[in-house]
Amino acid sequence: MTARLKIITKPPTPDSLWMATAIDLADQPQLHGDLRTQVAVIGAGFTGCSAALHLCERNIDVVLVDAGQPGIGASGRNGGQVNPGIKKTVEEVQQVWGTELGKKLYTIIGSAPDLVFELIKKHGIQCHPLRTGIVQPAYSSKSMDYLKQYGEYQASTGAPVEILDRQRTGELIGSEFYIGGFLDKRAGSVQPLSYCRGLASAALANGAKIFGDTPILRIEQAGGQKKIRSNQGSISAETVLVCTNGYTNLVDRDPLIKKLSKTVIPFYSYQVATHPLPGDLQETIIPQQQVIADTRRLLAYFRKDHMGRLVMGGAGGPYQARNNHSYNHIVARIHELYPQLKNPEIEFRWCGKVCLTLDGVPHVHQLAPGVFTGLGYNGRGVAMASLMGKWLAAMVSGAEIETEIIPLTTQRTIPLHGLRKPLIKAMQYIKDFQDRVEK
Repeated sequence: MTARLKIITKPPTPDSLWMATAIDLADQPQLHGDLRTQVAVIGAGFTGCSAALHLCERNIDVVLVDAGQPGIGASGRNGGQVNPGIKKTVEEVQQVWGTELGKKLYTIIGSAPDLVFELIKKHGIQCHPLRTGIVQPAYSSKSMDYLKQYGEYQASTGAPVEILDRQRTGELIGSEFYIGGFLDKRAGSVQPLSYCRGLASAALANGAKIFGDTPILRIEQAGGQKKIRSNQGSISAETVLVCTNGYTNLVDRDPLIKKLSKTVIPFYSYQVATHPLPGDLQETIIPQQQVIADTRRLLAYFRKDHMGRLVMGGAGGPYQARNNHSYNHIVARIHELYPQLKNPEIEFRWCGKVCLTLDGVPHVHQLAPGVFTGLGYNGRGVAMASLMGKWLAAMVSGAEIETEIIPLTTQRTIPLHGLRKPLIKAMQYIKDFQDRVEK
């Protein structure tokens, strides 16, 4: 049986804040010639780099390949928020994974930021880590009611959380826009590209081989071995992990692999970063350095970076930004929340893909014998992808897994996937209207 994986284009290098300020990592060489390994990992983002590192720590030979360089996709483009959990209630998660397992996984995923900050400390990753929590502010009474219920459940599990009134929310955010909020102290922030490069460096130091600028053409299966082919070489492996998430573009006649890209929805998120704020505004805008993600259907997420820039992100849509005007609605959010900034100068603009699933939870699939994937973080990729990489490494290593992990599920293609772009655009208009009415 032959299965092909084709990445249509190499992700372009983003002119982002993170690219401008990341730690150095030498470009990894292209794959030339034929290699043999125990596990081959496709995709050098958070998931792939975490998987490779954890495989090396289990003394398993691993080769990691990427169409670009480590972190060039979603991992090096996101907001750098290390948030706990997933964007679902425990009841919704239990509907997907069952009552008992769902509750266990909900708690485990809620502690995923622990893994991120442990890896940073263990491997000395220089990525400006801060663990000051996330504020989720409410923009309506309905969303405030939801936050109170959510906070009560989190508090019942022992999570360090706090319900915020309007005044306290305003003090932490530096804006009077919201009516209240919720603080979860498990969260934090990192320079995401530096974090991803740090994971890659740690994997290299522990024996992994990494090849960049190596788009994969196909995965061939012959007996118990898999062979990954590129234009210049191949990798024979016992097991393959496909860790391409939002940048998955799989095209082949093999239905299991061809379906993967049709089980998720790639969605562009846009971000801008101002120049460093002046001193008086530094003291009043997010003074305690929390990360913020509000409760709107088309949410705004924002924070300050280590130099005091205000970084604001939000929904972009199904299409990549074409020019600076594409970011006007994100800049408008800055004016809406922080009128005291007057006319903020924007230093950086960039976008990247978020990988959405219909049920709002991540999935682990077996695409073919010995070929596995974990994907679908729905905007919570830093912590969840790091945990997914650890899970995948444990799952394929044959070692006993010390905790519950997401069960293997059958791939389910999304109806009308080929029409997703106009449908997404229509849904954006609807959600924006609902937000305005609810406000």
